[in-house]
Amino acid sequence: MHLAQLNIARLVDDPDSPAVAEFMAALPAINLLGESSPGFVWRLVDDGGPGAIDQRFPGSEDDTGPIVNVTVL
Repeated sequence: MHLAQLNIARLVDDPDSPAVAEFMAALPAINLLGESSPGFVWRLVDDGGPGAIDQRFPGSEDDTGPIVNVTVL
């Protein structure tokens, strides 16, 4: 058996904005917690970013869209 944790959030502003800087800065520590947990199997990663994938849906190019973080233990 495996346990998957899925977090979905909608940012209140652009990921580079000071309004979400504290949240974005905490992501590496959260990812490390998952990766160092007993039974770690896999984590959704992005290309050199903090590990929360910015998902944009068709027709929402101007929207910040939800961000997704997944860890499997």
